[in-house]
Amino acid sequence: MIVAIFVALILLAVLGIATDYTQVWAHRQMAQGAADAACQAAAADLYFKYLYPTAPTGMSYGWIGSSFDCSSNTSSPPCSYAAANGYSGSAVTVSFPSSLLGVSPIPTSFTVANKYVQVAITDPVSMSFTRLVGASSTYTI
Repeated sequence: MIVAIFVALILLAVLGIATDYTQVWAHRQMAQGAADAACQAAAADLYFKYLYPTAPTGMSYGWIGSSFDCSSNTSSPPCSYAAANGYSGSAVTVSFPSSLLGVSPIPTSFTVANKYVQVAITDPVSMSFTRLVGASSTYTI
């Protein structure tokens, strides 16, 4: 009887941990999709600015060039796309690095001030079962 109770407790613990980390995986996938959409929107505007240096009526390139988070610049295309995917405010940061690890450099003939854009999304996922064994109550992805 003691062995059966012990095995049942272990199985419940494993089930709880599996549930928590399934949530972590799902949130990571959602955050990655939102970051990809935001980055594509930003890249489209970077290219559009390259083609048409003066913004057409109704468009603004004022957000391009300096790093920001979406709590200060909610109307920018990357922030709009991230918000449409469920992420907004300080959880979304947009930066313009001069190079990216693992990305081939853009040819020098493509003369623009900001060749790259990087969108990072931070999402603290609440841990229900894992915190019972002493781990942190959230896991940040």
